[in-house]
Amino acid sequence: MPCGALSANLVESEFFGHNKGAFTGADRPKVGKFAAVGEGTLLLDEIDTLALEQQATLLRVIETGEFEPVGSVDTQKSHARLIVAANVDLEDAAARGKFRADLYFRLNVMSFHLPPLRERVIDIAPLARGMAVRFNRKFNKDLFEISPEAMAALEAFPWPGNLRQLENVVQHAVLVSSGTELRFEHLPVAIREHAGPAQRLRRARGRIAAAPPRPDRAQRHSACPGQQRLLPQPRRNGAGNQPRHALQEDEEVRPDERLARPLRLRVPSYGRMPSHVYRLRLLHQRIDHPPSSRQIRTVESSLAVANIRPSDETLTE
Repeated sequence: MPCGALSANLVESEFFGHNKGAFTGADRPKVGKFAAVGEGTLLLDEIDTLALEQQATLLRVIETGEFEPVGSVDTQKSHARLIVAANVDLEDAAARGKFRADLYFRLNVMSFHLPPLRERVIDIAPLARGMAVRFNRKFNKDLFEISPEAMAALEAFPWPGNLRQLENVVQHAVLVSSGTELRFEHLPVAIREHAGPAQRLRRARGRIAAAPPRPDRAQRHSACPGQQRLLPQPRRNGAGNQPRHALQEDEEVRPDERLARPLRLRVPSYGRMPSHVYRLRLLHQRIDHPPSSRQIRTVESSLAVANIRPSDETLTE
């Protein structure tokens, strides 16, 4: 029952009914809502719109379940379950004197607070899609989806009108849309202006995300074969064999992995650093076991290519 749509003179008649001749124009008896609902549920919507004197007519029926129709002395009993809804905080309204405190405490048996739509951003997407489907059938459109930019604009708007405003916005967008996608430009001007800075930032992030990815480590090293020439290439012996630390042409190994394996070191990532700097970095890391003389000779031969002469203290650290 919408309390906000009731006339101030007919509130009591709507609630409890009246007898014939109870007031001017009452040419027939009428059954009130409390009597008509029987043992069902009566919802009083926008109860905060009732004046204080009209709120007083509900005190008795809520407290005892008894009421009397207008123009009658017969007391009737109501067995209905009563639910009330308001657009304002009734506790705060009662504290400010805008709502009867005694009526509030009689009604407040179990209360539920439904937060506004701006505080339930996660609900905007399914609600908007459901409304778009409904209006798509109503207006015979061919929409299949809502663009990410349009959905982001809907989620960024504060929605002072809650669901009714969202429904009107989606209906407007469906009406002016063309094609299979509801886009950002189909939304009303107020929604687009509010989401302007956020949409520009989102588009910039989208361009960054759409940029080609940087090559991984293996691609970078395979794209720079010149680094492989920095490795020492020992001369072949008579049998045509090569030492184990030499790099084969068909192997995809980083330039410092052959050096790191006998030293039992983890190969760090230094980007495109020169080969001799790789080896100097490796020498100053923790070694699980002291290097052998063969390993030291391998390091010396590698540093000789870059014309670096390490000290004995560096090699044996």
